Parts: sequence; C-alpha cells; structure tokens
Amino acid sequence: MPKEENDIKIAVVVVTAIIVILVLFIGALLILSYAVRNRSLRKQRNILEKQSMLAQLETREQLLKNVSQELHDNIGQVASLLKIGIETLLQDPAYSNNPRLGKLLELNRKLIKDVRSISLTIHADKSLNKGLEQALRKQIELVSQLGNIQAIFETNASFPPLTLEKSSIIYRICQEALNNVLKHSEAKQLTLFSTVSENILILEIVDNGIGFPENKTGNGSGLVNMKERAKLLGGTVVTHSEPTKGTSVEITIPLSPPANGNLGKT
Repeated sequence: MPKEENDIKIAVVVVTAIIVILVLFIGALLILSYAVRNRSLRKQRNILEKQSMLAQLETREQLLKNVSQELHDNIGQVASLLKIGIETLLQDPAYSNNPRLGKLLELNRKLIKDVRSISLTIHADKSLNKGLEQALRKQIELVSQLGNIQAIFETNASFPPLTLEKSSIIYRICQEALNNVLKHSEAKQLTLFSTVSENILILEIVDNGIGFPENKTGNGSGLVNMKERAKLLGGTVVTHSEPTKGTSVEITIPLSPPANGNLGKT
C-alpha cells in the first residue's frame, strides 16, 4: 500500500511538473507572439509615418513648383515687358537722358534676375539638375545676394551621386537652416561646410550671429521639419549655440540606405 501511495505521489508530481512546464511554455509563446506582433506593428507604424511624411513633402514640393511657375510665367513676364517699355522710352530723344528712367531700368533688370533666381531656388527639380553640390553653391550665392550677409561654401570632397528624391530632401533641410540664419541670427557671415567621411555626408552651417542659450533650441516648426526630413534618410540634425557666439547646425546623412526604406539608395 505505501508503495502504491508513493507511486501516486510521484505521478502527481510528474503531472504537476508537466502542467507547469506547459503553462510556462505557452506563456513564453504568448509573450514571444506579443513581442513579434508589437515589433511588426511598430514597423508598420514607422512605414506609415514615413509614407505620410513623404506625401506631405510631395505636396509641398508641388506647391513650390506651382509658385515657381507662377513667378516665371506671370511676374517674370510682366517684368520683361516693363523692361522693354523702359528701353523703348530711352530710345526717344525726349527721355533718353532721363536719369530716373535709367535707374528704373537698372532696378528692373535686378528684379528680373532676382525673380529668376528665386524661381529656380524654390523649384528643387530645376535647382538640382546639376547635382546637390551645385544647387547648394547656388543657394549660398543667392543668400549673399538677397541678404546683408557674407555666405561661403566650403567642401573637402566631391559629393557622391544621389537620387533626386534624396538630394531634394537634403536641399530643403539646408534651405530651412539658411532661412533661419537670415531671419533670426543677425549674423554678418555664415559658412556651409560639407564633408564626406566613412560613407556619411556631413553638412554644417555655422554663423557668427547673436546665438541663443542651449536650453532654448526649442522645437519650432522649422527645426522639427528639418529633423523629420533627416529622419526619413536615417540622418540627424543637431544644433549648437551660445549667446553672442553664433549658432551651428550639423546635418548628418548616411549614404547607405536606411532600414525599412529606399530613400538612401545612391
């Protein structure tokens, strides 16, 4: 009898152990399944966020293209007609020595030049037809022309070939940073440094403006847009500043494709 009781106890222990192991196994499977599902949902959410951001960028780019076309077709054409009218008047002996007309003609020529420059700049596809490096050089030239600031472009290496989509995103990030300098910094000089190191493109925009405390870099829409665009390419945007010591914006973009995306393909 004691032997039978002992056998029963052993059987109960074995069955209990098997049940515990099964429960633990099932629990582990549920946890693993939850983790995999969670990871899949995060991945899908990231993809959807990226697609949403790209859709917004495409909408903005289309709007800018439309504005660019309007500048070229309407304002540019009116300015050209005005130029012809002034030149015609200057051929008339009664007006040929009029200094005001000469000044108006000079201003009109500058207007036509500026409209063409701005139209080209806001139309990223046209700006980038000779590559990102040339587009940024042109942008720096335009900053010098339109702002009371000396703008310099420096690079230690040629830019690698990039897709138009990737180049456009990087171009817009730099444009936003340059616009911030013009609007807020009160700087007299800015420099855009570019370098390529270990398959990473680094663009740094440094100004000698009024700066601001590090704890007040803020999350303004301009900086947020820059960071979101960089994130699409697997990159980052970092600002450094001190009062009276200027500001630097460092844009770091990996040249290899980011995970779960094809924007980074060169």
